[in-house]
Amino acid sequence: MGGARFRYALEPIVLQRQWALDALLRALSDCNAELAQRRAACDAESARIAQAQQEWKQLGSDGQAVQVERFSLLSRYLADRRRTLHEMAQAMQEVQQRREALVADVAGARRGLDAVEEHRDEMRKEFVRARLSGEFKDADDQWNVLQTVRAADGN
Repeated sequence: MGGARFRYALEPIVLQRQWALDALLRALSDCNAELAQRRAACDAESARIAQAQQEWKQLGSDGQAVQVERFSLLSRYLADRRRTLHEMAQAMQEVQQRREALVADVAGARRGLDAVEEHRDEMRKEFVRARLSGEFKDADDQWNVLQTVRAADGN
């Protein structure tokens, strides 16, 4: 094949879409890391609450009188921890919603990139077909010239 090479005129768009997809994937990765961190914090808070509940249940279980101050302090602590856990769960839900939006954005960006890459591949195939067609035509023309020269020499 000769000197002409395939050049895709929309290559800058392919690059822009790839960069946009890469940025979204990085954002999704960061969001996943934040979500995992928040889940771990919620799990730790839940463990603290479970431990405090166990202590609260054991306050009067041994038959001794329960100190009002201790009972009150533990009750306030449990209420505060539950409120904190609820706030943490809400924050985690917001991150989850942001993650879901990013997943949808990534899917859309992937479809957009796939579409332009598919177009590029079709244009490359069309270029190769046209190039081969031109080369076959040149070979056919040369064959015809050769046959004409042979026919003229034969007469």
